[in-house]
Amino acid sequence: MVRCHAGWGLHDPSLQSMVLHLVDIVLESSAANTAYKYSNGWQKWKTWAQSKLGVPVLPAVPLQVALYLTELVERAVLEGHSASVIESASYSIRWGHRLAGMCLKEVGETRPAQAGIEARLYLLRLP
Repeated sequence: MVRCHAGWGLHDPSLQSMVLHLVDIVLESSAANTAYKYSNGWQKWKTWAQSKLGVPVLPAVPLQVALYLTELVERAVLEGHSASVIESASYSIRWGHRLAGMCLKEVGETRPAQAGIEARLYLLRLP
């Protein structure tokens, strides 16, 4: 069982960036299939978060993760992808946090954003 630590008291920016690097190293050393799937999802989250002003990669803010997932849902609807893309992205983000020894509160705890995601996921599942 993974123990989650709230922030680890890393206030020094140089240490915070080392945690991101540590997650990347652990992802690279995991089992090939698992590492590829979740590393890919983690890298997409990292790229998205770093492209936004004030969106930390670690620890992620649940509302900001919900906004990222909403963007993925909108893209999936337009491109005809299934809901599994969003579920995989969500799991990849939580997995990256666990590797860093942190917990990410379930995105479902941010109800307004989650309601929008669930509605769009419903649309993805319609025939």
